[in-house]
Amino acid sequence: MSLQEKRGLIVGSEAVVDDVLRWAAGDPSATEPSGLSSGISLSSNSDRLAAVNDMVLAEKQVQRRIAMEIADDAATALPGKLRAIEWTVLAIWLFAFIVTLFVAIQGWRPPDDEKSAADSLPGWNAAFRGDNPVVLAVFAAVIVWVVVAGLAVLRWSSGGAIRMLVNDDNRFSTSKFQAWMWTVILVWVFVFFVIQQSVSGTDILTPETFDLDAEYLLLLGGPFAAVIVATQVTQARIADGEVQKTVSSETKLTDLFANDAGQLDLVDTQYLMFNLVAVAVFGATLWIVPTDLPNLPDGLVLLTSTAALGYITRKAIAKNAPGIISVIAADGTGVIASGSKVRITGVNFVPAGGEDPEYTLAMRVKFGTAVAIPILLSSGQLEVLVPELASGTSTVQVVVVTAGQVESPPYDVIVTNP
Repeated sequence: MSLQEKRGLIVGSEAVVDDVLRWAAGDPSATEPSGLSSGISLSSNSDRLAAVNDMVLAEKQVQRRIAMEIADDAATALPGKLRAIEWTVLAIWLFAFIVTLFVAIQGWRPPDDEKSAADSLPGWNAAFRGDNPVVLAVFAAVIVWVVVAGLAVLRWSSGGAIRMLVNDDNRFSTSKFQAWMWTVILVWVFVFFVIQQSVSGTDILTPETFDLDAEYLLLLGGPFAAVIVATQVTQARIADGEVQKTVSSETKLTDLFANDAGQLDLVDTQYLMFNLVAVAVFGATLWIVPTDLPNLPDGLVLLTSTAALGYITRKAIAKNAPGIISVIAADGTGVIASGSKVRITGVNFVPAGGEDPEYTLAMRVKFGTAVAIPILLSSGQLEVLVPELASGTSTVQVVVVTAGQVESPPYDVIVTNP
């Protein structure tokens, strides 16, 4: 069965539930659902509610089962998608290396006697006494590529080496990507310098040429600090109920600059772009002087560090805890009683990324100790049938269990039960 067919079954089942609830609430336009009165006495309100709840629960269980099948299908396909992304990136990488190597060998030959090395390729041939450092740089990149590809093969069953850039919610981590990017770049430069020194016989790996200044500690340490701090802060806020997170059914490269809802995120985009600019400046500087570790502008390094700080700060202050604003009778009478339909308005009932049926179908509404299954009207509005409660007038605490499985603070309502 295709994904669209499964989602169609959920929509059809939801229509049945809506019809049952409208009938139970006395809506004259709703017809009595077939099978409700078979062998069941509906003369009392409690029997009527019990029959309705049984049918609604049965439909919701069917919806939940189908939704979990959809989620399982997505989870099964995830490692394959990650491997496809990884091998696509590696293939592009290797193709770029081959093209660069070909151009280097064919087009960048040692200068003739009438033209000095410095005039032909400033910095490159002059530094290597006629050797072509572009070829050496490509060889260094191929070595790094082989290592990354080897890691991918070792982690093949779980999605390859790229899995380490994915968070527990199956979304690419912006901070992990920055840390990985600078790690690969510095490893490549080190391998490049080792090859240069071996070929040219020149002492390149000296404290003067390979000095990791504070700027590189910020470029490499900043993203790693962002990974650690952001992870700990997010986990603590999830445990406190201040942040709701859902597991994405699909891992996409757009996660690097988008929020959980898939929308462009300013903080993530800024963090990513400043680091990409720093990489571009790094490459251009290394091209001019291939024997020294580039000295990046202090202002640019400061921008990348500020972006990392903004990323951490956003994680620390982010909040999408649920809350109930109002609970009113859906029929407009103002009286809430067992068997009546109520409309609950609030915030963050469905967190970003939690719009899929496997999350929304797990939502519940608690009336004291009684539990009812709601109909989701929007991310901040529900309708639900009040379950059978004690006779008389009493104050009942209403709690919404959200799509992120977080409970809202209790909201007191007066329930009148004859």
